[in-house]
Amino acid sequence: MKFISYLFICFLFSSNLYADNTPDTALETGSIKVEFFETSQEGIIYVYDCDQCTKKIYTFSDQPRIKRKGKYISFEEFMKDYWNAEHPTLFLDERTQSVRKVLY
Repeated sequence: MKFISYLFICFLFSSNLYADNTPDTALETGSIKVEFFETSQEGIIYVYDCDQCTKKIYTFSDQPRIKRKGKYISFEEFMKDYWNAEHPTLFLDERTQSVRKVLY
């Protein structure tokens, strides 16, 4: 019985170490414009027609994950296609307000 209890406690602690506990905030926009700076590997997303947004510009320092029509695409493909996005949704890190994911 001690072994099972010990195993359960170890499982709880180890799962918390690897979990991403920062919740995301989703913002639905009318359209976006994206700029990416190769030198710094950082980017800016301008949002348009967004009632939920508190800012007009959101940044990212790590390339966000991009999901288009239910499938993940590369960031490079997104940079060529983002202007086709109809009502994209930005997922922001709640703590830093940086863009983590874009869905369109």
